[in-house]
Order: sequence, then C-alpha cells, then structure tokens
Amino acid sequence: MEPYALGTLGYTLDPGIPGDKLEAIREAMDFAISHTNTLGAFSGNVYVTYGAGTPTADASYRGQIRFGGSIGRRVALHELAHWFGSGTTDEWDRLVRDGRFIGTRTVTRITAFDGPSAYLNAGGYHFWPYGLNYDNEFSDTQRNTQLVSTQVADMGLGQDVTAAIAGTRRFQNRSSRHVLQSVVSAGYPSEAASVTGGTQEWRVTFADGFITLANGADGRMIKATASGDNAAAMMATADGSTAQQWEMMPTGDGWFLLRNRATRNCLDNIGDLAAGAPVRLWGCGWHPNQQWRLIR
Repeated sequence: MEPYALGTLGYTLDPGIPGDKLEAIREAMDFAISHTNTLGAFSGNVYVTYGAGTPTADASYRGQIRFGGSIGRRVALHELAHWFGSGTTDEWDRLVRDGRFIGTRTVTRITAFDGPSAYLNAGGYHFWPYGLNYDNEFSDTQRNTQLVSTQVADMGLGQDVTAAIAGTRRFQNRSSRHVLQSVVSAGYPSEAASVTGGTQEWRVTFADGFITLANGADGRMIKATASGDNAAAMMATADGSTAQQWEMMPTGDGWFLLRNRATRNCLDNIGDLAAGAPVRLWGCGWHPNQQWRLIR
C-alpha cells in the first residue's frame, strides 16, 4: 500500500538560517507543507529564510517566507496564505470591499462553515475568522487552507485545488493499518487488510469544504447516527444530509481526521483493531485510532 498526498508543494531552506533556529523552522514548515498537500493539489516551492530584525514573520506572493520573532506551525500556515496571494496581491485588494472579502467562492465556503449570515473579514493584509493571526486561533486549521484555496480561485491566480480530493479513494487507518471498507451484508463501515475491489474503494464527492464517502461496491454512504463517544456509524443510501458529510482535518505527515458535519465527532475504530470490526464515532482528538490517510 503506497500512501500519497494530493499536492506537491515543497520548500527550500536558506543555507544561512542560524543553527539555533533551523530545527524549529524545519518542523514548522514540514507541518505546514504536509497539512496543505493533504487537503489539495497545491504546487510550487517556497523559499524559507530567517531575519533577525523581522519582528514576527512575513511573506511575499510566490516569493519567500521569512521567519523572525515568531516561529511555529501556526505562523508557517499563516505566512503560507500570504505566499499564495492572500493579502499580498493587487487581486486581493480588488476583492476587499467595506472590510470584507467578496469573492464568490470564498463567500460560499465561509457560509458553508459558519452559516448563511457569515462573511470573511478582511483588513490590511489579513482575514478572519480562520486567518490564524494569533496563537489562540490555532484550531480548525483546515478551514484556513480551504479558504486560501477559494481566495486563490476568486483572485484568478489558480484553481480551487482543495476540490482535488474528489474521485475514487482508499483510506488506511493509522493504528490498525487496515483499510476502510463496507461489506455489502453489513450495515456499518469496518476495516480489513488491503484487498482489491469496490468494497475498499470510496467515491468521494467534494462541496464547499466537505466530502461524502460512497462505497464503490454498493453506493451506500457512511453516515453518523448520533453525537458523543462510541456512537455508531452506518451505511445508508444517499440522502443529502449533513450526517453524511465529513471534513478532513490534517494531523501531520499526511494523516487526517474525518469529522462529521452534523455531529462533529470523528470516524474512529475505538481501539478494536480486528479485521471486520465496526468503525464508529468518537470525540475528535489526535489519537491514531481516528487518523486516516490516502493510499493507492
């Protein structure tokens, strides 16, 4: 089983970065690049440097990211948004009106996340919510990347590359190393050793930051039945409900959580690593039982 990422974004470290800063910068960029490539077909190469006189950090459009007084994962993702053009291009300025970013794709995505009255604030070089402007905002990082992707598309600088998740996919669990499957005779998703065929293939559709998972063998979708720990997941015919919609939340190194849109709990094998055991739902965290990655 070969793991893979949707994107090919990379980075190059300035050889002049001081040794006492190098490891922290590398760790921050490794996370930010993996996080971004997990969510979409991003591409390019970021030049990364350090400036002792830089108060926090800064970035230029498709140029460089320069760390200074602030180094960390949140900072790396924040500056990566600037590198993609958020707040750093004339196209950005043309789409900011009365303190809001008005690009249609971005408006559609922020309302999908936060409701029909939501909007994306924009001032100076920054946006919020989900702009990761301060350390206390380091949550739902996937929404930062999703909104940067739509901003790029709205600005005419590229495609909404987070839509690249759509297609036929296979998912491997981190703790069991088994592959997500649906047995036609069962009413629930489970895991098993890798096999060929539709039972372990999932037709993924993408809309406004969320995905649905339809099994390749019978077309049924994974659906949450309730919130809370140890809630059941079931296989059901498509019904258009948010209980059948999932949000990918990268945890690093290509792994991610699958959080249900309706219940906000995550797909989890709850520690039962036996082949064929039901996959259920649990409160979202970082445990390997609820981490997944794409495999070929």
